[in-house]
Amino acid sequence: MVVLGITHPISLNPAACLLVDGQLVAFAEEERFTRVKHAPHVHPSHAIAFCLDRANLREYEVDFTAIGFERPGTRHVKSANASDYVAGTLAEQNRFDFLTSLGLVYYDTQLASYGERRYYDHHLCHAASAAIPSDFDQANVITLDGWGGATSGMLGYFDRGDGFQTFSTIDPNRSWGMVYELVTDYLGFKCHSAEGKTMGLASYGRVDSKLLPNFCEPPYGLPDVHRYEAFVTACEPPRRGDMIITDRHRNLAATIQHYYETSLVKIARWMYEKTDCKHFVLSGGVALNCSANGRLAQHNFVDELFVQPASHDAGTALGAAVLAHQEISGDWPKLKFDHAYWGPSYSSVEVKAALDFAKVQYQSCDPVETAAEALANNEIVGWFQGAAEVGPRALGNRSILANPSFAENLSKINRCVKRREPWRPLAPSIQSERFHDVFEARLLSPFMLMSAQVKPQWQPRLPAVVHVDGSARPQSVSADNNKMFYQLIGRFEQRTGLPAVLNTSFNLNDEPLVNSPENAIATFYRSGIETLIIGDFVVRKTQHLIARAECNG
Repeated sequence: MVVLGITHPISLNPAACLLVDGQLVAFAEEERFTRVKHAPHVHPSHAIAFCLDRANLREYEVDFTAIGFERPGTRHVKSANASDYVAGTLAEQNRFDFLTSLGLVYYDTQLASYGERRYYDHHLCHAASAAIPSDFDQANVITLDGWGGATSGMLGYFDRGDGFQTFSTIDPNRSWGMVYELVTDYLGFKCHSAEGKTMGLASYGRVDSKLLPNFCEPPYGLPDVHRYEAFVTACEPPRRGDMIITDRHRNLAATIQHYYETSLVKIARWMYEKTDCKHFVLSGGVALNCSANGRLAQHNFVDELFVQPASHDAGTALGAAVLAHQEISGDWPKLKFDHAYWGPSYSSVEVKAALDFAKVQYQSCDPVETAAEALANNEIVGWFQGAAEVGPRALGNRSILANPSFAENLSKINRCVKRREPWRPLAPSIQSERFHDVFEARLLSPFMLMSAQVKPQWQPRLPAVVHVDGSARPQSVSADNNKMFYQLIGRFEQRTGLPAVLNTSFNLNDEPLVNSPENAIATFYRSGIETLIIGDFVVRKTQHLIARAECNG
């Protein structure tokens, strides 16, 4: 049985995946192919084409297309009608549902599907995208995002024998995603794109409940969206453009981050007390908040925590496919999701052809040894290997790497490579066996989605990846899941005595992660990256080109 899972075009992070007889074959986001960041509100046609090509299948061989959003018009429009909206008499509590229904009906006309089409609840898709790949037999399930149809989240329980049980759904008026977006926008960052900036900025501030009151309600500490909207609107004008970031902005970020972390822990503790289960899975765009995930992971009522690496809307494609497979076959698919490398990969012949077409000078190399030597010599390395990651984190196949022992590499990469704010944190990648030697963490972090404190003795040795509060967003790398990257980290430690490399996503601030060799070559020459190691080849810039790229940055 072949099931194609796709996001609905109303979603902000379109993607597609393919299950063949219950096995995940491919999973990719549309933005990687169109080169438009997030590629919002489009049908994931390029991602679909990739998935079918990876499986060597044609459209007519797909049995079912599963869509990660409910069927339009079945629920929302019951609470309103167009004449009320046009007349201005539509009740406020019905406005959101009505406008959502219009969007669903319109975007549904753009869908192209193969085989029988099936729709699934948005947050149930989020839940399935995390619970089944976690490989847990039982787990508490938390999904949180801005909104997804009639809800902005779901709290429930998964049992592999009994399926999903919903304890509570979260109304959009209690949406953590919406409130976090609201503050992000007020801080002058792009909402639904730069919430990570707000999270990173929070570490520079202090919690101030007078600056931003606690409009979070019991029992879960969920926010009152309308009260926050009214409060922020009444505040002094928002930060815009290149305005300086003040202590007020830092404290605002710290306060909203504190409120969310407190809420997440309250939710999880309540669920543990209800189920006596210490396994948790998280999904939805808000689940990408690695600082909150890291705080949750430190509690003794959490033994295991799985955060779906494509937790934003892209993950609903996977969840829909999972739900369709179970509904049709009666069994949950047996997904092995211990890595995130489900995207396109390229042969050595294809990589060489791209280099030849670009007319660049290159040499054959041992990628591990060449990268380890370059990093030991404090070069900034573009690293392009294997299959592309799904999700927003670079996990060692589409990465920019550097030596973490040089503090200046933080601002150098942010300014001359990524072209973004110099205070933005960068992440360390480390072999799983060394993880607990360096980080004060109970759980491994294979998808770079749980922050952890760096042990005091390592903070001065790894300054480029230690945030202002002593934390980091580490990735634990195993030999089974990424042998080449694992070997590179090991060879770097042999040369330098340092167990981690600096790892950030291979892209500039105006583009998605690089997807193809052509993307990698273009970004290499647009940035201050000094060495590109792509497949079995190395490309080095002259000092003239490096200097020019730094000036342009």
